[in-house]
Amino acid sequence: ETAIRTRATPDQAIAREAAKGAAMVVMGVTQRPGEELFFGDTATAVLAAVACPVVLLASDRVRRADAGAEEATAETGA
Repeated sequence: ETAIRTRATPDQAIAREAAKGAAMVVMGVTQRPGEELFFGDTATAVLAAVACPVVLLASDRVRRADAGAEEATAETGA
């Protein structure tokens, strides 16, 4: 079943739906460059809020804003 909520943050909406008896939560996440196990605030909040198992599916893509910052750091040597 798919549910859409418009008056909550993404993590709150996911947690609310999971509390209705979800067997599992599956989320797509984009990993941030240079950080092996960090997936962002939404995934972190969902992991803390739900009682059922959570599967995070990471993309090979890097967020554009983060990729640009990483390139700038590499160029300046900072």
